[in-house]
Amino acid sequence: MNLQTLFFLCLLPVSALAQPGVFRVIDISPGVYYLTPGNETPKLLGPGDKLESDCTLLLDEHEKAHLVYKETSLTFTTPGSFRLERYAREAEERTTQRPGLFRQFFQWVYGGVSDADSEKDLERSHEKYITQNKGGTKGFAGGSYGIDVLSPVVGKIQPGAVHFAWRSAGPEMLYDFQLLDYQTEGVLCKALLRDTVFEIDLGKLALEPGRQYYWVVYQKEMDQDSPVFMLADEPSLRSPRLTLVPNEGSLEEVRMRVRAGEDYRDLPDDISRDLMELMVLEDEQYIMAAYRGYEELQQKYPGNSLVDKMLASFLSRQGLLEAAKLQLQRSASH
Repeated sequence: MNLQTLFFLCLLPVSALAQPGVFRVIDISPGVYYLTPGNETPKLLGPGDKLESDCTLLLDEHEKAHLVYKETSLTFTTPGSFRLERYAREAEERTTQRPGLFRQFFQWVYGGVSDADSEKDLERSHEKYITQNKGGTKGFAGGSYGIDVLSPVVGKIQPGAVHFAWRSAGPEMLYDFQLLDYQTEGVLCKALLRDTVFEIDLGKLALEPGRQYYWVVYQKEMDQDSPVFMLADEPSLRSPRLTLVPNEGSLEEVRMRVRAGEDYRDLPDDISRDLMELMVLEDEQYIMAAYRGYEELQQKYPGNSLVDKMLASFLSRQGLLEAAKLQLQRSASH
């Protein structure tokens, strides 16, 4: 590249230098199709799908499509064919977007679905968020853990039954589950298990609201006389330590605040409103509540690729890469 060409490129706006983005489907009527360049056979479109900017969206009477391009929301409700390149160009040239939660939400959805297109994408997302210490997984980065956690019991936790789960470390293993006081290292709950799941009612443990606790699982081979973890606190012999904080009374207040907001009311479909609520819950560290919300969405929208990918992306942000991969595999088998 010569100096004259380089000078010309430096004068171009950022949008002109940027690679064309892709569109993501948030909500769509059944039976909506699209065309790719040079192909006269329409292809069926579904939630969570990716559309290149050179595709053409096809809508019949009474059909609709809600797409997002980076941080721009686009809703199509009239019949016709729509070359998406035009809308991508308009979005790139637009100097201002709607500020606040509305803009943040579409950036979050666009990034979340993109982070879960494949297991490789999940790995990159996981590395990015762990490096930035995101998602309530303080102290998660570093070390190779012998036990992979599968349930995001972390962040602000409401009173009641809580389900802990982890991946098996081998057929001849016992697991020592412990719940400890973060400040004193005192053990509040301890169980030796053959299973890889454990459920307790945190409301019966008299945990102090606002105080930090953490849980960890150690592995022990069935023929060992003494637990390995008593001899050495080795990451390869345990799970990561996940911090939780008992919280009372404010979860519903957060939900009501989101639902009363103008940004929430202006969203064009129910699935967007459901996801915005989960975004705020995660942002305010109600991780377990957000996780249960995703499970409810999977029941509400069975087989919805958007929901499945957003859940996988959510798990990756919490540091639960193996759980995220399992979710993506289950989604692919639908």
